[in-house]
Amino acid sequence: MVHKNNSRKSRRAPLATPRQEIQEVSIPLAAPNPSSNRTLWVLGGVVFLLAIVFLLKNFLVLYPAKKDYPVHLIKRFTGDQLPCGSFKTRGVCVAGQNQVALSDMDHYRILEFGTDGTFLKSFSPAINSKGPVHGLNGISSDTNGNIHVLDNSDKVLIFGFTPAGKPLATVDASPTGYFFNPMGVWCWGNYFVIADTGRNRIVTLRQDGSSQSIWGTGGKGKNQFSSPLAVVVDSQNRIFIADSGNQRIKICDPQGKVLNRIKLKDQPVGMAIDPVGRLFVCFNNDKFIQAYSAVDGKYLGDLKVDNPDSDMSYRNVTALCVTADGKLVAAEQNAISVYELPQVLLTN
Repeated sequence: MVHKNNSRKSRRAPLATPRQEIQEVSIPLAAPNPSSNRTLWVLGGVVFLLAIVFLLKNFLVLYPAKKDYPVHLIKRFTGDQLPCGSFKTRGVCVAGQNQVALSDMDHYRILEFGTDGTFLKSFSPAINSKGPVHGLNGISSDTNGNIHVLDNSDKVLIFGFTPAGKPLATVDASPTGYFFNPMGVWCWGNYFVIADTGRNRIVTLRQDGSSQSIWGTGGKGKNQFSSPLAVVVDSQNRIFIADSGNQRIKICDPQGKVLNRIKLKDQPVGMAIDPVGRLFVCFNNDKFIQAYSAVDGKYLGDLKVDNPDSDMSYRNVTALCVTADGKLVAAEQNAISVYELPQVLLTN
């Protein structure tokens, strides 16, 4: 007898899970703290004021309050009025008591004049085994009164002359490497300091032409140059460099360590330091000369010709020098001008 199983197959019921209730949790926000907000505002204001002070300080360095120091023109002369004929000067230096020498770019010669405009003599570098004269640039005198002029060539020759104009041994700077359009030179004891303009470096040489030191590269950095045009060494053996493209004067020690920098508003082309430590700077195509302290770089003022006639102002000054008795001599390309400096500038 077959019994049918009438019971249904049991189905497994899902496990019962406890009901989960999601509760929203609210995090109470801290109430604004007036004291904290005031602190943030104060800090922000301090930072803003410091930024303004920084910008203002840099603006005043580049654009100091202008001071005019009138200078009196003693003499201006051109070669057309003298036996030497016309000239185009690049450099000028002191050549003795009340005498100056200039390098004549057009006629490859050195001319000497009295500060009263008297023409004294002319002499030229001779073509020799070291090579021809390419063009004369910077000029400088040593403590013995000898004149040294820089030849604008790749290998660089420095021609020397006694106070009487007799040639000295020519210094060949080619062992220091390739030069490119060097413009400035300074006699410093038994050494020469050269501004190698095209290669953006400073080279110091011994009198035999061997290298003493070479420093600098192209750029805007602290230890870099952009077309250095002129060099001057003061009584403290500090080297002043007219870093033209960077619109500044750099002051370095003999090893090239930067001691100070003077920011300018234009490109310097020439410099001179007077007997009491004033630095005079002339600029590219500008009709003004500025004075600074050679000690700390402080701006002293703009020299201004006291003659109201515009024709008596500075005209394309390319180089400067200061005589032992305190006269400022400016090489104005086709002319030489001699100025009496103001007493306030010399004594303050």
